[in-house]
Amino acid sequence: MDFFETITTTPEVTTTTNIFSKKKLLIVDDFESFRLSLKRMMVDIGISSIDMVQNGKLAIASCSQQPYDIIICDFNLGEGKNGQQVLEELRHLKLLKPNSIFIMVTAETTKEMVMGALECQPDAYLSKPINQAVLKKRLENLVKQSEKLAPVKQLITKKAYKQAIEKCKDALKNENRFSHWYEKQLCELFILTEQYDEAKNLCNSILAARTADWPHQMLGQVNQILGNSDQAIKNYEALFKINPNAVAAYDEIADVYLSKGDTEKAQKAIQQATNISPNTMARQQKLGKISREIGDLDVAVNAFRYTIELGKNSCFDCADNYVELASSLVDLSEESDSIDKQKALSETSELFKKVNKRFTLDINTSIKIDLTKARTLYFQKNKNASNEIIEKINSVYNDQNNQLSADTKFEIGKTFFVCNHKDVAETILFQLVEEKSDDKIFVNKILAFLDEPVSQKNKNEAAIANKEGIHLYEQKEYQKAIEQFQQALEHSPRNPGLNLNLIQACLYLLQEKFSLKWLDLCEQSLFNVKHLREHHPQYARYQKLAKPVEQWKRKAQKA
Repeated sequence: MDFFETITTTPEVTTTTNIFSKKKLLIVDDFESFRLSLKRMMVDIGISSIDMVQNGKLAIASCSQQPYDIIICDFNLGEGKNGQQVLEELRHLKLLKPNSIFIMVTAETTKEMVMGALECQPDAYLSKPINQAVLKKRLENLVKQSEKLAPVKQLITKKAYKQAIEKCKDALKNENRFSHWYEKQLCELFILTEQYDEAKNLCNSILAARTADWPHQMLGQVNQILGNSDQAIKNYEALFKINPNAVAAYDEIADVYLSKGDTEKAQKAIQQATNISPNTMARQQKLGKISREIGDLDVAVNAFRYTIELGKNSCFDCADNYVELASSLVDLSEESDSIDKQKALSETSELFKKVNKRFTLDINTSIKIDLTKARTLYFQKNKNASNEIIEKINSVYNDQNNQLSADTKFEIGKTFFVCNHKDVAETILFQLVEEKSDDKIFVNKILAFLDEPVSQKNKNEAAIANKEGIHLYEQKEYQKAIEQFQQALEHSPRNPGLNLNLIQACLYLLQEKFSLKWLDLCEQSLFNVKHLREHHPQYARYQKLAKPVEQWKRKAQKA
């Protein structure tokens, strides 16, 4: 027998089962008894060509040999891929026909598993045990729906979007049971073809007629694309009032916050999404990266560990997740007393071994591994060995710059800064800002690092002192406010907000009575934020405060 079992029978077919007569079915389940039981049901309802396999790997292999009309797949397939990973890989490899039907079945009912499976959007989700009559009715409806919607799906597959739009419009002229599907698909096509006004009008007309969640989500998408971030947030908030479990919308609002430079709110949004549906690899990866950016390294480590666990047997598994975990562990071991440093470094070493064993390393991954090693050696006070790696990486950066990803260049800049090669780091990072000037989210990440390349502990201490300084400033206690701002700057000397707050308080005292002490503080703070460029949200305030400082400087020179 071949690697899968083929069952071809000639069942007694009645007129109600004719819709199944030409369908090709694949059953995927690790228990032979269930495969055979389900096969008998399928034969009884009129399917005459049935293949059966016992695991995800064989399911992918079978689908790569021939297309199936219907796939019924268990979620829990024992060792190897689960049903969610099978569906993800089939889509990734484009092994499903536009009108293929994928049904997920399972005996498990945990919220995490159910939400993860549903997020993959199978055509149906059934709980075991399966009743033949229920299954037959469900399949009849799915086949009819598949055949009805196939023309639009086929046009989308061919990227014939204009024709697909016309098909949807034609279908909506005649009210039918699939009108809601056509409306949503039409809106997606409007966004895909950059017809944003049409998308907004359609969403608003639907919301005027009935309560629905997806129009709010698509309005959020459109407003974010158009740069209306605040309105996009309102759209998503309206959605959450209707459907607080709209998990994909939390991912999207996180991107809105990132575009605004509000990384902490972005992290909270992603955490809400992971609380609802944690078994999505890309979401855990995103949580890890955002948490690492803001220095929440405990959350970053846990998220990357979860990502790696979810990546086992996944077509989306990649070396970068292992390197991100290793980097987070190294940084956490330096900043936190709550972690066993030797254990963390030992885990890092094991992660690198796994990476070398599981993946073929490209130049970007190799550099990221070396960067992590350089930071480890620097933290261990072995600066000569760290510098040797830094010099090697800098040579690669200069000689093979066009082969390096933006993410790798960012990691190079950060590590060089941490390892006290600040001038080179700033040059690399500012070049990267220019290269990625069209990517607002990425530029904000770079600027946020340049503002505060310090530990989360120092950021927190600075925030406390700054808050007290602002309170004193509002009470017109300018000298005491300056003392608090200076204390904050001891923890985060490059932070633009802190430096500009200090300058503003000093300028008030200079107006009352000139003193070189206050002018010197102003000049020092301007020097601290010399890294500000016009991309930066604080740049306008910087320019506004720099002018009176320059005027006071000229007065002092004349005196």
